[in-house]
Amino acid sequence: MIIPYRLIAAGAAVVVLIGLGWKANDWRNDAARLRLELRAAENRLEIHRAAIKAARDASKDYQDEIEKLRNRPVPRSPVRLCVNPAVPASDTAGSPESPSDGVLPEQAGGNTEAGPDIGPELRALAREADEVSAALRALQAIKPEGEQPPP
Repeated sequence: MIIPYRLIAAGAAVVVLIGLGWKANDWRNDAARLRLELRAAENRLEIHRAAIKAARDASKDYQDEIEKLRNRPVPRSPVRLCVNPAVPASDTAGSPESPSDGVLPEQAGGNTEAGPDIGPELRALAREADEVSAALRALQAIKPEGEQPPP
């Protein structure tokens, strides 16, 4: 039995059409998947842009605050500690009846000599504390609401 060429050609055409339909379905599914990935990537990009803007704003605020801290007037008056008066050892030291609030009893004729000026060290310490606080406020301002971008 001989199969007519037209039947063979029609069968081949059906197979080709089925293959093309299958491939077109794959392309359609890939396009849908790529659209979803594109939307997710655009969302991540917006999150990153918001994080960058927050970081830039926080950095500007930090620089402004540091500039204000460095330009504010600082008192230059001396800060001196008094040399502790000599206090004799007492039998009541450490007993429950003795005052434990850290106040030493006044003693007539104690040493009232002024100690060294610690003002510059105190002001430097205060300046450093202010700068650390400003840096902390700036870092806290960077954290945007929602998802954090990866480092």
